[in-house]
Amino acid sequence: REHAEAVGYAERAAELARHLRDGPTLFEALRERGLLEVLGGEFVAADEALNEARQLAERLGNRRGYAQVSMDLGWVAMQRGQLDLAEERFLRCIALFDAIDDGPAAAGVWMGLSDLARKAGKWQQALDRADRGLACWQAQGARSGVARAINIRSDILRLTGDLGQAEAGFRDAVARFEQLGIGKTAIARVNLALVLIAREQYGEAEEILRDFQVAIHPSRISIHAIVHASLTPCAAAAKDWEAMDSHLQQALSLAGSVGFVDTDLADGFQRSAELCRRAGQWTRARFGYEQALEQWVSMRRRDKIDEVRVALTKL
Repeated sequence: REHAEAVGYAERAAELARHLRDGPTLFEALRERGLLEVLGGEFVAADEALNEARQLAERLGNRRGYAQVSMDLGWVAMQRGQLDLAEERFLRCIALFDAIDDGPAAAGVWMGLSDLARKAGKWQQALDRADRGLACWQAQGARSGVARAINIRSDILRLTGDLGQAEAGFRDAVARFEQLGIGKTAIARVNLALVLIAREQYGEAEEILRDFQVAIHPSRISIHAIVHASLTPCAAAAKDWEAMDSHLQQALSLAGSVGFVDTDLADGFQRSAELCRRAGQWTRARFGYEQALEQWVSMRRRDKIDEVRVALTKL
């Protein structure tokens, strides 16, 4: 309800600005509406509002606004699984922010580019891009940005199997977010849980995920999808099949509602499928592998596609 009211307020502000022919205010209202639609997982509506804001910024000669909305559109494309379009938009943004000497904003773009490389399994490129963003934020003394970059860099290390460095990095990031007063909702907590899942420490991982689930706002649909996907192997390890089924279905429903694809969704589905296979839960195993495969195909991860297909032949 709060989200719908906020979107309605932004729409009314935009209508009033149109009536008054107040271009700068209209730009801000359109961007605000677009960002609110992103939070609500309404990516088509977000894309429409942000594209209109970008065109208006160009007509107004608002270079900073044009660059900011271009970056917003890159994140929207990535959330929708349009990875090539996201990369194209982000790369264009780097030049835009460099031209107006906006280091913190450029750092955010480097993080987006790092995430795209991560989804594609291009680990060294992902690390290099994360390091570029980290350097930008360090130069600006941006504490929250530095914490965010450490978290993203640690996540890449997690995915390459360097669990020791990854865990140390996540704990560092969580501590930094706690110093800023936002530790309870820091995504680094979820990533720390994912390290524990990789180490098969499911009980501690589940505790972290459930605490995070309570703290995070319901509008953050993609994050809730990842949490449910991550709770799926925790439930499977405990042989709580009803809970596993529930988490899996909720993850699929949430991710499907916004067209979200991600390595952590795929990994959660694949891990739970493997645990089901070990327990002789063949139907559940097949379903989990199939959902993981769909995610990996969307991200064009040939290594993982082949891995899951081999697993399916053994059922």
